[in-house]
Amino acid sequence: MIIPISDLLYKDCIIKPLENYEGKIIAINQSKKGTELQVRYFINGEYRTEWIYDFDIELKEVKDEQ
Repeated sequence: MIIPISDLLYKDCIIKPLENYEGKIIAINQSKKGTELQVRYFINGEYRTEWIYDFDIELKEVKDEQ
């Protein structure tokens, strides 16, 4: 599957293993192990960043503002 990187960077997402916390994709890494997305999220009063596999991430749907 070919997905342009620019289509994923800075998109809002849901982090499934972290009880569906919301985050933002800030980097992408492709290796032999698979695709990892670096996600920034806010938890317990501080920002954190983690590398999370793509199958544990769900993109948030963007609502059209009209």
